Amino acid sequence: PEYRATRARAGSFLNLCKTPELACEVTLQPLARFALDAGIIFSDILTIPDAMNIGLYFTEGEGPKFQNPIRNADDIRKLPMPDPHTELKYVID
Repeated sequence: PEYRATRARAGSFLNLCKTPELACEVTLQPLARFALDAGIIFSDILTIPDAMNIGLYFTEGEGPKFQNPIRNADDIRKLPMPDPHTELKYVID
């Protein structure tokens, strides 16, 4: 329930991932609820393709989708290499 409340406050899953304070909160929630030795830093693998401008979005009940899906080798060559200190700074933070 704590995660669901934080996710609702974030407004979207992607906003939850892109807001360091909320991602930190979600990371610490299991540690507050259970006697665990460690936590796993909350993020998502899709933050990387999102930073590569393929138009990540989520459809309720269906999961992630891309506005600009990769369909061939030429699409791969056109992908920008995101700078982790700019496009993915929220992950580092």
